Amino acid sequence: MPTASLAASHVSCVALTSAPAQREVVVGAAAAHALVASLASEMLRSCLTRPVRLVRPAARRYCAPAEVSLETFHRAADHTLQGITEVMEDYADDNATMEMDVDLAGDVLNVALGARGHFVLNKQSPNQQIWMSSPVCGPQRYDFRADTLSWHCRRENKGLLTMLADDFEALTGDRLSFDDLEQEVRDAVKDEV
Repeated sequence: MPTASLAASHVSCVALTSAPAQREVVVGAAAAHALVASLASEMLRSCLTRPVRLVRPAARRYCAPAEVSLETFHRAADHTLQGITEVMEDYADDNATMEMDVDLAGDVLNVALGARGHFVLNKQSPNQQIWMSSPVCGPQRYDFRADTLSWHCRRENKGLLTMLADDFEALTGDRLSFDDLEQEVRDAVKDEV
């Protein structure tokens, strides 16, 4: 494939090297711009004609249809985010020397742990999921399962509260307990499922 480059000492010249013949041709500024545009167009066409897989086959299993009604999802998600906020705020109050900021605004919970990183949990209503971004395991998506009445990540095959407790422990050395919260969420939605 031919390559083009601007000559350092002559802005109005372009050196064209053809790989098979190894020859150089010097052209004027207008021809240089046309040549560069032609090569860029050719490179773009070659990228666009290659087969591209937009979705990994394994990723399809992470997206599941909603198992619960929209109302049940909202109730479970709101109880979960509010409960996590309370557990985190209690921990922050008990550990005043630790740099920690907990903020629930709308459907987004931010838990900043200073230099250790921060967690972001948010309610994704269109997908009926809670998404968590963790400094330990990265981004995760959780569906509310009707059979267990709990948040579950299909990719990691773990629950939201278990994963959050694991990641928090990895950062701080302290294990948070969300057992009461899990039961509160179950009690809040059990009659709707």
